[in-house]
Amino acid sequence: MKKPRLPTEQELAEWRESNRGTKLQKKVAHHTPPSPAAVRPAPTQTSHGEHVSAPPKRTGLKAPLASLDAREAKRAFKPHAHIEATLDLHGLTKLEAYVRVQQFVMRAHCTGRRHVTIITGKGRAGEAGVLRTNLPHWLNEPALRPLISAFATARAEKGGHGVTHVLIKRSS
Repeated sequence: MKKPRLPTEQELAEWRESNRGTKLQKKVAHHTPPSPAAVRPAPTQTSHGEHVSAPPKRTGLKAPLASLDAREAKRAFKPHAHIEATLDLHGLTKLEAYVRVQQFVMRAHCTGRRHVTIITGKGRAGEAGVLRTNLPHWLNEPALRPLISAFATARAEKGGHGVTHVLIKRSS
């Protein structure tokens, strides 16, 4: 399905003029139109009479992942029930753990592993540990985010908040 084109600056001006004083115009009066650089160029005509416009620019950034809730995690990880690799971060410093997580996820992606777990531990005296707190941020960094489909905290009987299941995307 073809995406509709954005209106040109002239079309926006005509729309504003024709809707001046209406309820709809008042609702969007506070909205500033996008800058001309943000608006796609008007379609051009080819020799065959077809209209062609430039494709939208993509930034390459992906939306950050959030930990899945129990129902979503069950649905996402069910086809990949077998855990193929585990990384235990107990006893490591924050920097050491960060480096190991980076290497572990990249290696898992390269070797075709899909379902891996990372053990951070639960922390002390009811407080979330440093590794457990930072792991979601590390998984969302630009180097790893494109390699990961989802992640979720383990069920209580499988380690609870001290264990994170990670679903790795297929390697190309």
